[in-house]
Amino acid sequence: MRRTPTKGEEEMWKCLRRRRLGVRFRRQEQIGPYIVDFACLSHGIVVEIDGPRHAGRHRSEIDRARDIELRRRGFRILRIGAESASERADVNADWIWCVIHEQPEPPDIRNQAWAETVWEDTPLGREEMARRLKERW
Repeated sequence: MRRTPTKGEEEMWKCLRRRRLGVRFRRQEQIGPYIVDFACLSHGIVVEIDGPRHAGRHRSEIDRARDIELRRRGFRILRIGAESASERADVNADWIWCVIHEQPEPPDIRNQAWAETVWEDTPLGREEMARRLKERW
């Protein structure tokens, strides 16, 4: 567990704390052998902020194994790029709200770059999100 959050984690926490999305999120929550960035236990949602260290092949294999275990435990994993988390925390919070409340797509999406840095591990997926954004804008 880290004592000092990254800038992206700090910005996202400002949006997630104190039930701002209508549900309780916990920061640096332990789930089994893993510590996740943010977790909403009541809705089974994990939010992970992925910085540059997640880009390597070895790290992505570790993340994939971790995601499989978290899914096995009933969690949906939402991955957000660190740059997006720090620069667009409010847009990401809207997206997380939509996932919590099972809305089809986030409101007020302004560009396709959002779909490239923010995606979720659900049936909608990254490719579908990018396709919808291209059609919309």
